[in-house]
Amino acid sequence: MLGVLLNAGTVFVGGLGGVVFKKAVNEKLADSLTKALSLIVLYIGFSGLLDGENIIVSVLSMVLGATLGTAVDLDGKFNRLSEKLGSKISKKSEAGAFAKAFVNGTVIFCVGAFAIIAPLEAGLSGDLDLLITKSIMDGLFALIFATTMGIGVAVSGFSVFLYQGFFFLTAAIAAPYLSDYVVNEINCVGSLLILALGFNLMGVTNLKVMNYVPAVFLPILLCLFIK
Repeated sequence: MLGVLLNAGTVFVGGLGGVVFKKAVNEKLADSLTKALSLIVLYIGFSGLLDGENIIVSVLSMVLGATLGTAVDLDGKFNRLSEKLGSKISKKSEAGAFAKAFVNGTVIFCVGAFAIIAPLEAGLSGDLDLLITKSIMDGLFALIFATTMGIGVAVSGFSVFLYQGFFFLTAAIAAPYLSDYVVNEINCVGSLLILALGFNLMGVTNLKVMNYVPAVFLPILLCLFIK
């Protein structure tokens, strides 16, 4: 779990650093940084789209995932939970901003094949190279995002710990199902969500990205039946 703790820690420390240096970033620069990071997020999303090997898996994953997430109102529940948490550590007027930062941070750092493969490799072989690489990247992203979004980005490190910790602890069980084919489909679907987040950050759309998160896990099941 050392690598998972490292990743969660870099997000937390990076997020706190961003909050501390927030005053050094004026509104014009903050907007520029947000747009620049949005472009990076879009680049990451577009880069992963070509990993998909079967469009049927991606389509079914998105349709079924969106249906499930919307039916249970995952986005609403997640936002209400994070707003409740935010109200305990922030001023009431800032709770909504905390929720947005927490959700964005969670999606950025947890969605995608990298967030699954890195803890799986660490859990199976003890090799921390991937998790260390991801930790450095996430820490830098957290630092920059927190200057414009706030403390919620730092707290999303808790989500990173739970999410990656789950895959680390269940690596032995999950590994037989995570063939290259499955991983590629997970990455493709995750990249679609990263794109959605990037467009949200750019202000182009206002998609409820959390409602689509179940789609990331569906390739694990669908790839058993769709070759």
